[in-house]
Amino acid sequence: MLPCPGCNNPLTQFPIERSDVDLMSCDGCQGVFLNRPGEELENVDNATFDELVEAYGTEYPI
Repeated sequence: MLPCPGCNNPLTQFPIERSDVDLMSCDGCQGVFLNRPGEELENVDNATFDELVEAYGTEYPI
């Protein structure tokens, strides 16, 4: 499990069905991040979690 770059809490991982990018969320600071292989976590601004789920087609945390 990866730590949140904002508050160091564990991130919840959501696999994105339509790409090899993972969606990560933090329950501590409510941050949402994209995890691309070989890159640092990318913070997602101005998007609700539900919008990301709809856009990327994932529903269940692993």
